[in-house]
Parts: sequence; C-alpha cells; structure tokens
Amino acid sequence: LYGPPSIWPEWPRYVKCGLDPYHVPPDRPDIAAEVQVLRGDPRYQTGFSGHCGAVWPLIQGIWGEAMARQGRADLFEQDLRLMANHFCRAVQSPEVVHPDCGLPYGGLQETADRGPIDRWVSCYRQTWSATSYLRMILHGLFGLDCQPDGLRFRPSLPNGMDRVELFGLPWRDAILNIEVVRGDRDAVQLDGKPLENGWLDAGLTGEHRVVCVAEK
Repeated sequence: LYGPPSIWPEWPRYVKCGLDPYHVPPDRPDIAAEVQVLRGDPRYQTGFSGHCGAVWPLIQGIWGEAMARQGRADLFEQDLRLMANHFCRAVQSPEVVHPDCGLPYGGLQETADRGPIDRWVSCYRQTWSATSYLRMILHGLFGLDCQPDGLRFRPSLPNGMDRVELFGLPWRDAILNIEVVRGDRDAVQLDGKPLENGWLDAGLTGEHRVVCVAEK
C-alpha cells in the first residue's frame, strides 16, 4: 500500500519465525519508541523483514523516477505522494517504513552474528532517503536529464499540480530558475526563446530562466 517492497515475496524464515510484532529487545529504547508509535495505527498487524517486504524510500525514489522516464505519470505521481506522506508523518526522512501503514519501521533481521531473528529499528533522518526524494523532484517532477554534453528537460506534472518552480539551481557554470506549467503541447524556453528538443548546451554560463510546458 505504501510503496514497492525492495524484495518480494517474503523469505520463509521471517514468515515462520512467529515473532510478536510488538516485541522489543532488551535495552533498546529506540525500538520501544518506534513500536509505541506503530501501536497507534490499526494497520500495523504483521511483522515484515527489514530487507524483504518493508518499503525503503531509497528504492522507492529510484523506482518513481524510472516510472517518470517511462511515461508512467500515474505511477510516478503515486510514489511521489507516498514518499511525501512518509516524510510528513514522520517529520523526518525515515530509512524504512512499514508497507501497510507507512510509519517508520526497521523490520525483522538476524543479529550481526547471524543469531535469532529480532526487531530492528529504522534510522532517523536518513540521508539516502532524503536524496532519493530529491531525485524524484529534480529528475522526475522537473525532468532533468543530465548528460556529459548538456541537459534535457522531460518534466512530469502529477494531477492537481499545474505549476511548480525551482529557484537557484546550480548546473555547471550556470544558475537555473526553472518553471514547469501545463499547456497544450510540450515545449521548453530559455529566457523566452524556444529550445530545440528541450536541450541546454553544457557551455551555458550565468543565471537563466527556463520555462517548461508539460502537455495536458
């Protein structure tokens, strides 16, 4: 419900372990705090392993951008909204979330010495989760396609968004102020002049305004 799992189906050893979803290992107040939040959501009823079944925003962002590149605006929009929901509910960028409720959830894992399966914790303020969300914004929503010799724009505007802006983006020796709006046909302008195939040459310098029109 809350994003694509990193691996599916679940590995049998986790399904059969029978560990109570509310179990807290000794001397782990971080896991106790995570479980306490999960208790408040009735959708949290099943324990999933951390690397199989649970949702990693890191992977979700990569998947979402891939959907935008393949023209699946519906699936891109779905994961963009889900990731924004993860971060807003947790008020930070969680490492892993529970697939049924979207709350931070570390999942089940073996300990470092391959000991018994136990509860783990989702790291808070995880950089790779935050940068994966930014990936969806820059390369999905604004459609930045960075190449060695230049930059192409292929934006993907979700339903309900008719205009988005990004100011002060450093790109090589240039600073770009980018606006994406809905229109009758795809088009890109640089400082009011049409860009053929939406292409910016790598030699661009200085500050510029880019307006991308995304077809309705």
